[in-house]
Amino acid sequence: ATQAGKAPVAAVDITSLKSPQEIFIYFDADRSGVMDLDEFEEVIKNMGLNMSRQRAMQFFAKADKDSNGAITMEEFEKAYEYLNRELKMQALQDLGLSTVAIVGALVSVLGFVGLVFVFIFFGISA
Repeated sequence: ATQAGKAPVAAVDITSLKSPQEIFIYFDADRSGVMDLDEFEEVIKNMGLNMSRQRAMQFFAKADKDSNGAITMEEFEKAYEYLNRELKMQALQDLGLSTVAIVGALVSVLGFVGLVFVFIFFGISA
């Protein structure tokens, strides 16, 4: 949603922007040097995150350390790390994987490798 006095932000391939700083500058539609919630939601949308407005507001509030209703570039850099983690978690969920499933698979693989070493050890000492 574009507020009065703000130019709309055109959709962009966010991967073409090289750093969180470039992303911040691009999506700071009114060039105020801070990002408001609407601009932050544009970042979320362009990252391909499927996030409700309420969840976006929670991320924004967490990033807005001084609670002034806007996030600075420094605050955005930290928020961008969280958004990337969220994107990775969504990708795993889209593949039908959960953290529990991944940990279970790793434990199984490590158990199997452990058994192989036990058999090798006993085979060598026999």
